[in-house]
Amino acid sequence: MLKNAIISNLFNLGITEYLILFSLFAIIFIPLILCLATIKNILLKVSNQNRNIQPNSVWLVLIPIFGLVWQFKIVNNVSESLNKEFSKREIIINEKKPGYEIGIYYCIMTCCIFIPTIGRYAFWLSIILLLVFWRKMSRFNNMLSN
Repeated sequence: MLKNAIISNLFNLGITEYLILFSLFAIIFIPLILCLATIKNILLKVSNQNRNIQPNSVWLVLIPIFGLVWQFKIVNNVSESLNKEFSKREIIINEKKPGYEIGIYYCIMTCCIFIPTIGRYAFWLSIILLLVFWRKMSRFNNMLSN
C-alpha cells in the first residue's frame, strides 16, 4: 500500500518538482563525475611503481552504499600516490599527503548526509568540500602535466 502511494506520487509530480529533482541530481553528480575523472587522470600520470590504486577503480565510488566506504580508500591512496610521485619528480608541495585533509572532510560530510538533524547542512557542506577537493586535484593534475 505504501509502495503504491509512493509510486503514484512520484508519477503525479508537476514540472516544477521534476525540475527541482533534476537540479539536485545535477548539483550532486556532475561535479562528482568531473572530480572522479580528474582523479583518474592524475592516477594515469603517476608512474606504476608510485600508484597505490588503479585509475579505473575511482568509478566504484558511484556504487550506492559501497561508494561511501570506497571514497575513503580513494582519497587515502590518491594522496599517498601523489606524495610518492611528487617526491620522485622532486616537486615541492606543502602537504605530506596531498589533498588528504580536504578529501577526508568531504568523505565525512558525505556520510553525515544520512543523519536526520544535520543531513541537509551536511549535504550543502559536502558539495562545497567536493568543489574545493576537485579544484585541489585539478592543480595537482596540472603539476603532473608540466
